Amino acid sequence: MKTNLKFITALLCFYFTITTAFAQHSDTPRSVRASQAAQAKAAFIGVWELFKMADNGQPLRDYPPGYLKIFNEDGTFIIIRVQKGGSIIKQSGYYVIDDDQVFREAPKLEEMQTKGIKISYELSKDNKVFTIGFSYPDGSAFTEAYRRVEYQNR
Repeated sequence: MKTNLKFITALLCFYFTITTAFAQHSDTPRSVRASQAAQAKAAFIGVWELFKMADNGQPLRDYPPGYLKIFNEDGTFIIIRVQKGGSIIKQSGYYVIDDDQVFREAPKLEEMQTKGIKISYELSKDNKVFTIGFSYPDGSAFTEAYRRVEYQNR
């Protein structure tokens, strides 16, 4: 009886040791998605300038300079319009990256699920052009292309 109990105890210890070791090294879809989201967030962070825009399926057309979108590391964003009479903040809020194709924006973090706008996105291979597409409940749809604002002396 004691021998069987020792054997079962040893077997259970071995089982939990092996399963714990493999669980820490597996690439489950959830960990892959988390990794992709972290990479996408790193690519988002920075200052972007709108340079092309289209509405309701029209071709992209040039957009005048001075419309800046800033994604911060803490999950906040701000949109600034630089004008001759002075710059203004057009919008600010929070963003959450769902995966490598979709992110959401909302004015408040707690409103992300209820009022967040789903936005499809694509980053160029060199992470210098960021194209987004979104639509409003009234059916109007927009495509915007942003270019990364680079540091001049780096």
